[in-house]
Amino acid sequence: FLVPLMLLLVVFMGAGFLLVLFGVIPTVVAYYADTSKERLKVSTIACCNISGVLPFALELHQVGNSWSRLTAMLSDPVVWLQMYGMAAVGYALIRFCPMAYHAALRAINGSLAFQMEQRQEVLVKEWGEDIRLSGGAHNERGALVVVK
Repeated sequence: FLVPLMLLLVVFMGAGFLLVLFGVIPTVVAYYADTSKERLKVSTIACCNISGVLPFALELHQVGNSWSRLTAMLSDPVVWLQMYGMAAVGYALIRFCPMAYHAALRAINGSLAFQMEQRQEVLVKEWGEDIRLSGGAHNERGALVVVK
């Protein structure tokens, strides 16, 4: 099924097919490397990778899928840098977005914990120190331990 489809694309796209074929190699690698059921990493990398390939494929299409223009594009390191660089952006998103999410979550939780400690201090001033331990005991780090 795949081979006839590729031959059909070569006939209709000509030189543009080869540009796209060489340009999306990082997506193919990600497809085989991602073994998860959802393949979300592949989707991220593919979107970024295609955004790097598409401008050159459109440019090649506008000049009539010229083989000489394809050769010029494939010999230009900037073309390769943009196509594969955008795939690298996809890999970076996969790597750094979860870390940024966890850092933001830690900051939010830290802020909420600080607000709760301030409210607790107000209650301690109003009701006395006994209210702090009424729900349980604290361990050596000051965390609440519920005694059953």
